[in-house]
Amino acid sequence: MKTLNIKGLEEIFEKNLSDEYLQKAISKIISYEIAKTEEELKELEKELKIYEQRFEMTSEEFFNKFRGGELGDSADFFEWSALYQMNLRASERLNLLKSE
Repeated sequence: MKTLNIKGLEEIFEKNLSDEYLQKAISKIISYEIAKTEEELKELEKELKIYEQRFEMTSEEFFNKFRGGELGDSADFFEWSALYQMNLRASERLNLLKSE
């Protein structure tokens, strides 16, 4: 089985060589990924809220301070940082999936 070739798919669409089946399949995959990413974001935001309430600052404020070395290096801070970065990546992925 061949691996997914994004460049090949891109060229098929650029040259208007796709068929209805391919367009529907890709649309379904994108819809699934959007729903999965939105659910992932909800879960991440719940976890981030716990840290925000506990340490009384936003995740963005925390991350800037943490990266700047203004906070300690507790395990909680490393976990919060990882969750925040996961949230940023998921948000970016969602924006790309929803873009035209």
